[in-house]
Amino acid sequence: MEKSLYEVLVDVRKGRGGLLYFIYGAGDGYAGEILARRLQDASAGAGAGAAIVRRSLATDDFGHILSDADTGGLLAEPAIVLCADFEYPTTTNRASGSGGVTVEELDWLLAHPPSRPLILYAAGEKLDERKKAVRQMRASPVLTLINAAKHTREQWRLLARDLLGSDTGITAPQMDRVLARCGESLANLASEAEKLKLYLATNDRISDETLNLLIGDSSRMDIFEVVRLTVAHRYAEAYRLYQKVAGQESLFSFFALLARQYRLIARVQDDPRQSDQALAALLGVHPYALKVAREQAHAVSADVAKRELVTIADLEYAVKSGKCSERAALDLWFLRHIATA
Repeated sequence: MEKSLYEVLVDVRKGRGGLLYFIYGAGDGYAGEILARRLQDASAGAGAGAAIVRRSLATDDFGHILSDADTGGLLAEPAIVLCADFEYPTTTNRASGSGGVTVEELDWLLAHPPSRPLILYAAGEKLDERKKAVRQMRASPVLTLINAAKHTREQWRLLARDLLGSDTGITAPQMDRVLARCGESLANLASEAEKLKLYLATNDRISDETLNLLIGDSSRMDIFEVVRLTVAHRYAEAYRLYQKVAGQESLFSFFALLARQYRLIARVQDDPRQSDQALAALLGVHPYALKVAREQAHAVSADVAKRELVTIADLEYAVKSGKCSERAALDLWFLRHIATA
């Protein structure tokens, strides 16, 4: 069966969550993140807490991933498994067995669903309806297909309210403006919702003028998403997204944003006791930027951030001195990271 993300989130909230999900339609992976968190909340509410384990079929063995979903892995702890790079059923990758899963393995999975939630997601925007695997997935009573890009206008509004909180001081027309500026991208919407919640924590409402200043347009949000995915070591996804906005953003614009983020990550680790507000005032940035950098610092050390800054500076110099083109420098950056991830 196929449902929108909003319909599945409602099911989870009402205690009707499933064990096997496949998400397509949006390659940023955020739909999987929000579903995993809601399943985690539902598990905690039922008195059976579970960790979220992130895996990728590009690097992890399918059998080990299933083991995580069935037994919790080596530590045998309850787990919700969020697995990226499940590419087989989509039109973006039609080769048999891509994404580390064979037709036989998919058949076995549908016949033997895991004992704990397993969320698979692909970067492809559309299912290849000619594939037998797609027909099997649609017919399976144990698998829920989620088209992350398929929402009615009212469902987008409800998703936005869900991310912001029902008691937010944003009017309905303002909510529509936020959705329009986010390009109906869940990842963009979630990022902007964090900024709005931070602002509304100390304000009862927000003016139209302030809203316009806080919420960027979708093309700018795309490049920020590329930066977020890159810092999160999700280089293949970042590269795919950058290729979509490469005509709008130069290499130097991307590197400037990326270097800024690595500097913030290094800075918050150099002085971890400094509050976000004090450090934001010192650096001349919004406190939300420090909040994001502090979260990213859990996965990126100060030494790694500083090394990346040196690499960025070297590539910028190579382009400006004529040693390579912008495109070659960009490809070199991503391919090096993808190869060593």
